[in-house]
Parts: sequence; C-alpha cells; structure tokens
Amino acid sequence: MSISTKRFESLVDQIGKIGQSWPLLVILACLQCTILWLAQYLPLQDYPGHLLRHHILASLLKGEQAFQEYFAADWRPVPYLASDLLAVPLELVTNPIIVGKLILSTYVIGFPLCFTYFAKKVVRNGHTLWPYGFLFTYNHFFQRGYVNYCLGTAIFLILAGYAGSKSIRHIGPKHIAILSLLGLATYFSHLFAWTAAAIYLAVAAWRGRRRHRGIVVKYFVALAPSLILLSLMVMSYAPSGEPVGVRSFHLTNKLREFAGNFLGFRWYLEALAVAAPLAALGGAVGRSVLSRSRRTFLISSAILFGAFLLIPDIGFVSVGRRLAWFSVLLACPTLAEWPHLRRAGSIFALVGAIALITSTGFAYAKLSKQIASDVNLMRQMPVGQTALPIEPEQLKVGSIKPYRHASAYYGLYRDGIVPWTWLAQWHPVRYRRDLPVPIGKELMDHALIDKLARTYSWILVWGKEQIGFRPPPGFTLWRDNSHLYIYKNERPGVESRE
Repeated sequence: MSISTKRFESLVDQIGKIGQSWPLLVILACLQCTILWLAQYLPLQDYPGHLLRHHILASLLKGEQAFQEYFAADWRPVPYLASDLLAVPLELVTNPIIVGKLILSTYVIGFPLCFTYFAKKVVRNGHTLWPYGFLFTYNHFFQRGYVNYCLGTAIFLILAGYAGSKSIRHIGPKHIAILSLLGLATYFSHLFAWTAAAIYLAVAAWRGRRRHRGIVVKYFVALAPSLILLSLMVMSYAPSGEPVGVRSFHLTNKLREFAGNFLGFRWYLEALAVAAPLAALGGAVGRSVLSRSRRTFLISSAILFGAFLLIPDIGFVSVGRRLAWFSVLLACPTLAEWPHLRRAGSIFALVGAIALITSTGFAYAKLSKQIASDVNLMRQMPVGQTALPIEPEQLKVGSIKPYRHASAYYGLYRDGIVPWTWLAQWHPVRYRRDLPVPIGKELMDHALIDKLARTYSWILVWGKEQIGFRPPPGFTLWRDNSHLYIYKNERPGVESRE
C-alpha cells in the first residue's frame, strides 16, 4: 500500500471519528439547517398545505370565527398528527411561517443524528457512516413537503437503533415500555413509518427468539398500543368511494421511481451527488448478500424493497416508493462491514452532502422570490372569501411542484377558504361544507371548471398557458404578476368579510 493511500485512509478515518462526537454532529446539523431560515418562503410542494391546516386548527382552538363555517377540528388518533401536535401550541404564541420552519428544523437537525445513532447501535464502526445522514436529509420526500413522513423516518431510525442495539442483554419491562412509546411516536408521525417499524421488530423478534426468551410476545406487547389505535382508526373511517388509480407493474417504471427518491429541484446535480455513495452502498449490500449475512437490518431492508417491487402505486400515495426509502436507510449499515467500501462511501457521501445542501440552498433562494411575489399578490385579496386554486401537473421544477399548494398562503394571511382534496380523511381537520376542486386531467375540462367556479369568489391560476386556461363566465382578471393570475367573480351576491 502506497504512502499516499495510507494518508488518505487515515484522513477518512479521522473524518469518520466525527460520528463519535455528538456536540460536533449537532453543530454540523445546525449549519445545514441555515438554508431553511435564509429563504422567506420554502418551495416545498405540500408544505404550505400543512401550514394552513395548522393555522385552521389553531384558529378553531382559539374560538375565532374565520374558518368555523367551512371547517371543524377532528382529533381522532389518526397516524398523521405529529406536526399538528407540535405546531398548534406553537402557533398560539408565534406566526405560522416561524412555526413551520421550527418543525422543519427539528427534522433537519434530528435526522442525521438519528441516522448516526441507528448506525452506531446496530453495527461496529457505524459512527463512520454519519455523512450518509447528511446526504439523505434533504431528500425527495422532504422537497415534496411530506412533513409527517420525514418526521416519521427520523423516529423510525431511533426505534430501529434501540431495538437492534448490539448491547441488548435482557429485554425487560423498561425495554418494552420504551419500544412501545417509540411505536406510538412512529404511528402518530406516519403510517408508513409505523409499517416499517412493525416489519423491523418482527424480523428482530424472529431472529432473536433463541437468544431472548419470549421476545416475540414482548415485541408484540410493545406494538400493541399503536396496533389498537390503528385498528380503531381503520374502523372509524368509511371508504371514500372515490376511484383510485392503480398503476400496473413495469420493472423499468419501478427502477425510475426508485431513482426518483433521490432527486429534487436539480436532478442532474443531485444524481451526481448520490451516484458514488449509492454505488458504494450497492457494493456493500451485494457483498453482504453473497456472504449470506443475516443481519436484522439487511433482512428488513430486503423485505421492504420487495414490497416496493410488488406493491402497485395507488394514486398519489406512492406506497412502494415510500417503503423503498426505509429500505435504503436500513441497508446503509452494511457499509461498515466492508472497510474499503465504508471509507469510499463515507467520503463520497460527505462531498455529495455538501454539494446537495449548497444546491438546495440556491434553489430555495431563487424559488422563494417567485413565491414571495405570488404571496404579495394574494395578500391584496379581501379577507375570508373562497378561492379555487388551479395549478397544472406540468408546472414543475425538476421533480417538484413548488406552487402546488401555494394558494394556502391566502388562507394563512387573509383567512381565505382554500379547498384541499386530502384534508378530510387523514388529518385532524374535516369539512363542514364541501368545496369541490379539479385535479389532474380535470384541469383541462373547461366545462367542469365553469361549473365548479360558480361556488367560488376567486380563481387563482398558475401555469395559465400550460392548460390554455380561459376564465369562466362572470370572472374577470383582477390582478397578475405574469406568473399568478387572479380572477374575480363579478356576479351579484359575492360579498367580502373585510
């Protein structure tokens, strides 16, 4: 081995030791969080919708009249309460924009720490893999604004690390109680996080049944509280009866979907950033499979990846893709078992993370200016009126639709009534009055839009040229900034609450 090679390996090993220092990791995690606070408005796809839901819940809790006519709080124990439980109390003392960034900061700081904890607990030298935690923080699902799902991935890593710890000698009541609390935390964050946790605990129980007496029963008891809540939730929600699109299986499409899990606003740069770290990870997984490794995390990863291949994606839910992300996270510790791949993967992941975070910061800064212009336009609208948002599927930046729920800012700043197709079933806000909204190909149906628009005071249109939008009868252009076009219903009977 040459002197230069030894020096390089020594440098990589020194970088790997950063994973043993929690204070240093916290400082690095806080540094990567700064890009959230430098942008006035974050261009995360579903994020504004979450902000509006938190705002509605806080308004209803304070007894304000703004949303009472159209919305009601519904605090049943659904698996998507995490961000609401954090946000609503905070919004009583500060504004929704700050609250949203505080919650996102909790994830951005917490995820790399949770990943490092998981890797350290389940495999020797796992602390050296800490760069992968930073590489995967600003992932595709975060850019799509899946707040609860992202919180769920972080909590899942804590559960997987605790349950898979190499130091476990005895599984007693304390161990079961902690696992039970972590199980409830994953349930209240996201259903897919809980599903991945249940699979991981099932594999861990099966593999440890000879070493730990009664582990299968003990782990089932640990999951019982969240399993009971899940059963109650399923029984309390009636099927919507709406048609759900199921895409048939094609291996090429599946591989494209898997690759899409690593792409956001600038797919070419993001592909370069993750290619080498993923190649090292793939090599490690391949060598571990060939060596017949029976690690709990590797078996669980294989099961989740198999589920991704077998489960068809349903509508916008992307079941398989979300389970595949847990598969990737669980596979990462295999790198620690192969020193050369571990060193190569970690240094590539560190370089990729720096490039990815820098690129994301620039994308946020650029898109934030356009969103700010749109928000300033919406803030000139009257208080408390209904607005129909129209934003075509083609209006993307990379693989993200940053304006998909931008109309939510009208609700945040002017207590406007903006409809959401996913609001009633899986979140703690339900409709008192139905607000129909066109989605997908319906945006091209001018007759349908004309019909739906009759119940609205305003229409907010992004991507006007992409769908060849024409205003329905009675609507005239009120204001625009060449990006957002606002149409007003001039028919009699439309009143403002201002």
